[in-house]
Amino acid sequence: MSIYKYFPPKRVDTLENNKLCFSTAYKFNDPFELKPYVKAICTTEHLEAMHTEKSSAALAKAYKELTRAQRKACSFKTFEKMYDSLEVVKEANKRMVALTPAAANSALSTLANNTGILCLTKQPDNLLMWSHYAESHQGFVIEFDEKSSFFNQKRSDKDEFGHLREVIYQQARPSIILSNTHANELLLTKGLIWESEEEWRMLWPRSNDPGEAYLLDFPSSAVKSVILGCNMTNNNKEKIFGIINSEKYAHAECIEYKLCEKEYKLIASPYNPKLSFQ
Repeated sequence: MSIYKYFPPKRVDTLENNKLCFSTAYKFNDPFELKPYVKAICTTEHLEAMHTEKSSAALAKAYKELTRAQRKACSFKTFEKMYDSLEVVKEANKRMVALTPAAANSALSTLANNTGILCLTKQPDNLLMWSHYAESHQGFVIEFDEKSSFFNQKRSDKDEFGHLREVIYQQARPSIILSNTHANELLLTKGLIWESEEEWRMLWPRSNDPGEAYLLDFPSSAVKSVILGCNMTNNNKEKIFGIINSEKYAHAECIEYKLCEKEYKLIASPYNPKLSFQ
């Protein structure tokens, strides 16, 4: 099984240094990335539970301070209903609604800055992706082995990081309550217009610095092949071919795409420097 990553020609250093960049969601070209519709900070039930928990000690103290006659006339259960008015909860809920936009921006910003994202795909020959992500077919694509240990670093079944997951495409933006939301719901959901990219993502924790490029080492063994774009210059082809011919990538193939004569598609063939320079 294979998974692919598109690169512009200047990112040859990815192969030279064995480092992949995990970007933040806010640096992607989709303006809806990590921008769900936030309905509320938390549910009314959660507010009620919080209020009840904080009120229990005060409630017991207040009942104890009643006279014996008052306690005899009013049971603790009746007193509790009178004391624990939902008006307090309603007022808290109003305040939460007012705070929701600022709280949502803060929470989502923290999530973005603390999470690195590696974007990959199952499609090595998507014409639009070659145009958008590989500088109009002048770049290259790396074919990775998705069974590599690099893509399988999950520490537990609940671990959000260190493993590949498929992006979910839908018409509606995620509608969330902040306190009940999982990170994968926000970072692995995109609009239907992107569905043709068949994207997969790998998340990784990073420091809280929006300007920092987070680079992660990957093993040379994870690379199965490098595919050269049909518009790549001969100099860049020669440079990449030299890297793939080195000892650390001796197991990998160097492939190039050429235009199909009759259809709007790309044809793959082993890269041959002699033929390329003719």
